[in-house]
Amino acid sequence: MKYQLWLHFLFTSCFCLPLSVIGQTPVLATHQPGHIVRTSSTYDEYMQVGYAKIADREYRQALIYFQQALAARPDDRQAAEAIRNIEAYIQPGGNVIIFPEGRPSRTTVGGTRPADQRTTNEEEKCFPDEQFPVSLIPANEQDGKQRTTSEHPQFWFYIPETTTAIQELEFMLRDDKTPQNLYRKTFEGGTKAGIVSINIPTSEAPLTADRVYTWKLSIICDSSSPSDLYLKGKIEVVKDPNLYYQVQQTTEPLDQAMLYATAGLWENFVSILADLHRQRPNDPQINQYWVELLTSVGLTKAPSESP
Repeated sequence: MKYQLWLHFLFTSCFCLPLSVIGQTPVLATHQPGHIVRTSSTYDEYMQVGYAKIADREYRQALIYFQQALAARPDDRQAAEAIRNIEAYIQPGGNVIIFPEGRPSRTTVGGTRPADQRTTNEEEKCFPDEQFPVSLIPANEQDGKQRTTSEHPQFWFYIPETTTAIQELEFMLRDDKTPQNLYRKTFEGGTKAGIVSINIPTSEAPLTADRVYTWKLSIICDSSSPSDLYLKGKIEVVKDPNLYYQVQQTTEPLDQAMLYATAGLWENFVSILADLHRQRPNDPQINQYWVELLTSVGLTKAPSESP
């Protein structure tokens, strides 16, 4: 089946979404305090209660528990990330999509072009309006890595409309400890703007926790003279038993998404939100979060659809 980049399923691991907005009030998940796992660690207990408060949407109470967790274990990354995200969310005018640290990556040519350098002929041919592809999953400012709990993550990209059809897209995932690609897929392009998701199939070997992987999405508008126009980033699988426990206790997907957002696990958050976008086209709260996601990367205009 011919690849239609922004309207149809590409293959079993890649699908696309329009930049349209959505909407149905989600059902609140109710936390039962007696379900908190008892551990020997004061830090773990504070983190578990903090995540439980997030599931109950009691964000200010959650903040207190995360602050206590950080006091019990100073310099802990997970507690500090939760505090930062909650503080940004509960401030006046705060959004669930904050992304103040690692902005989603922008297109790179050859990996060496200075930010203020003029675009190349390849970029001008593909994207004459200087609106370039972006990754929708931000990276952490401290180490430049995206984070997820998924062993088979999804990678999300926005591809703007082009005057010349993209002839080919190629996605590659590589373990930084090995010289070989773990996953590689090439597919046809198009001209319409939209959001692309590339999923690592479950038939592939799972990613290992606490290891860093490099991904690359190459965009070729002219196969006769490709100039290696691409997006590139790093992703790490992390394990958080306290978060995992509360996610398992939370039945409403949107509440699960908020738990992941609190932990700064944006791959999980965006993947759940995109699924809800398709399943609940009239849910106003999902619509709000989706718009915040698009706005966070400067996308406010829905692309036109091909016939």
